[in-house]
Amino acid sequence: MRKRIAALLQTIGDVLGGVAASIVMLLAVPVIYDAVARDLGHPTTWGFEITLYALIAGAYLANAQALRYGNHFRVRVLLTLFPRAARFLDWLAWGTTLAFGAVILAAGATFVQYSYVNDIRAPTLLGTPMWIPQSALPLGGLALVLQSAALLLGGRAGRSEPGFVE
Repeated sequence: MRKRIAALLQTIGDVLGGVAASIVMLLAVPVIYDAVARDLGHPTTWGFEITLYALIAGAYLANAQALRYGNHFRVRVLLTLFPRAARFLDWLAWGTTLAFGAVILAAGATFVQYSYVNDIRAPTLLGTPMWIPQSALPLGGLALVLQSAALLLGGRAGRSEPGFVE
């Protein structure tokens, strides 16, 4: 049962990772459009703002995939000093990441809700409602929570390869 839940969480994480990859790949479209329009003497008012928001969203959502594949920030000094404690240290790291993701999720959701209720907008010509780009924060926290839980439930702690769930 634990492995099934871990696999489901992993699948959700893969979908969010796919969304992140799609966002980053699609960033080329407005960047190229803006560059061409600027060269033709008709710069856009939205190009920089939209690409900035998309880049931030892609980065927040991609954190969970980095964690899954072992590319997330990790200090390996303790693993080198205490190789027999590797399983415990992995569980500790993933548990801490889960807690951090939960804090980011909760704080980000509060931030988004505040911006939505108070109709806070970007001080630009586009005037983007800020709750839209700010939504990347709780979604990124959710992705970290799901991926950390999948790693903890998957029972792969203490192994040298990245945190894959079978």
